[in-house]
Amino acid sequence: MSHTKTLVAGLGAATALAGGAFMFKAPSHVSLFDYENLTDEDYKFMSYVSQFSKSYETASEFKLRKDVYIAKNTEIDAFNADINNTHTLGHNMFSDRTYAEMKKLNGALKS
Repeated sequence: MSHTKTLVAGLGAATALAGGAFMFKAPSHVSLFDYENLTDEDYKFMSYVSQFSKSYETASEFKLRKDVYIAKNTEIDAFNADINNTHTLGHNMFSDRTYAEMKKLNGALKS
């Protein structure tokens, strides 16, 4: 029974975070999206932001992270569509990071 309560509480928290992300209204002079109607990719990114409790300082950083996420999502979808692969890929908390940022984070030395 306690597992069910924990699961429901977790789902409630996730729903509240997602609701907050979807209801966010940027100031009138700031546009987070370049078009009037949101795409499936936009909704996937907003879900990702909510799932991993991401926040970005500026609208330009938001756009950069969204572009990086969408590019990685395209790669993941293409990889997972190949029936010859023996495993699948998915997103994690670093899906909005660039390759250079990940190299630096992992301690790569300059070559």
